[in-house]
This record gives sequence, C-alpha cells and structure tokens, in this order.
Amino acid sequence: MDRKLYNLNFAVIRFFLIIVISLFCLASCSSIAKKPAEIFNDPKALTILSSIKKKNNSFETFKGIGKITFINKNSFQTARVAWICSGNKKLRIEILGTGGRPVISAACNGKQIYFFSHLKQHLYKKKISDKLINKFTEIPLEFTDIIPLLTGRIPVRKHSFPLLHEKKELKEDILILKTTSGKLVEKIFLDKKNGNVHKIKIFNSKGKLAYKAEFEKIENNSLAKQIKITGDDAEVNLIINRFWTDIDLSPSLFILEAPKI
Repeated sequence: MDRKLYNLNFAVIRFFLIIVISLFCLASCSSIAKKPAEIFNDPKALTILSSIKKKNNSFETFKGIGKITFINKNSFQTARVAWICSGNKKLRIEILGTGGRPVISAACNGKQIYFFSHLKQHLYKKKISDKLINKFTEIPLEFTDIIPLLTGRIPVRKHSFPLLHEKKELKEDILILKTTSGKLVEKIFLDKKNGNVHKIKIFNSKGKLAYKAEFEKIENNSLAKQIKITGDDAEVNLIINRFWTDIDLSPSLFILEAPKI
C-alpha cells in the first residue's frame, strides 16, 4: 500500500474516532446536566429540610387568637383576630371588633373562598386564587403559604434540591431551595445555636424577591409567637397570643352562608 494513502486512511480513522468519543462525552454530560439534584445531593441539607417539614406536619388542626396589623403606603390598621385551620387547605378567620364580635369573616374549604361583612350583611364568594390573596394582603403570597404562616410554621415552596450555605463567621446557616434549572425559589435562615428558622425569603418565577417572613419569640423551639411578613408595598405583622392544636373542627366551619331574612 502506498505510504501516503496509508497515512491518509489513518488520519481519517483517527478523526472519526475523535468525533465518536466527543459525541459520547457530550451525550454523557447532557444526561448528567438533566439531573442537578444528583449533582447537588447535600445529605445535611436534606436532613435539615426533612426536620422542617416534619414540624409542618406535627398537627392536623389549629386554633389561634392574637392581633394582626396591616401597613401599606396609605394606611395602618390593627385588629384582634381569631382563626382556625384544618390540614393545608381549610381555613377560617374572624376579624374582631369592639367586645370581641366579628366584623369580617373569611373562610376557605379548599375550593371556594368566602368573605362576609357583618356590618353590611353581604357575602362574597369566589373560586380561590393566589391573585385574590394578593389583592387582600397587597403581598404576593400563595394560598399554600397562608396556613403555615398563620400557625407559625415554615412554608416550603416546590423545589428540586436543597443546598446548605454555612460560614463560621455568620450566626446563621442558610438553606437554599432551587429548581432543576437552577432557579432560586426560597431561602431559609436558621439560627446556629438552636437550629430554629428565624427568617425565610420567597422568590417569584423570575427569581426576584417576592416577600420575606420573620419569626420571633419561638416557644419551646417550635411554634413562633410573632410573624412579620414584608413585601414591596405592604407589611403584615401577626402576634399569636394563644393557640391550641389537634382540636375537633366541623367541616361546616369552613363554609359561610348569607343570613336568612
């Protein structure tokens, strides 16, 4: 065989092998890239997150009494408030006036949300939506955040994997929740001394801060007694004076009806 022809054939074969190997490597890298949860498998972060979720599921029903304050650019309103929750979807809130009588009642049975004005004797009923919650609070909350926050617990947004950010010089550790695409959805701040969550930051679909919630006066290293929720345009401050857990609640409590005349 002509030496020049031999060298040419060898060069073609080598080039072909390089292409095949390169394609194989790219395919392998691509399959790995599709599973960032496996790449960022942080056992310590998973353990901490599991502990937080267990606290969220430690009881089925809740009853609380306290004070709520709404602050926005134009107003400052404070009222006594009472509420009950069942599971993650059923909720009833009573805004109380003078003498402890309800002024406004709100309820949700998981599908419909009801508002009843005791002064106007008017019932408002609509299919539940996050936009309705946002309009009422002026903070971009999701309905699934409401019950955990009202019970002093930690809402955990949907995510793909958690990462733990630790620094010796800081007094807190930060649990970071992300999606498969690497988008940031939530940050959970934990006190290094006792492991309690004292603050969370929730991010919107664009990765920008939607709101933050701060938890104070934690009782028995479990439930918060004060929760401050802050958005761009408003702030809600809830003080829980008393609470009861695992109480009997009738499903009828989460449906409001107009009074019969």
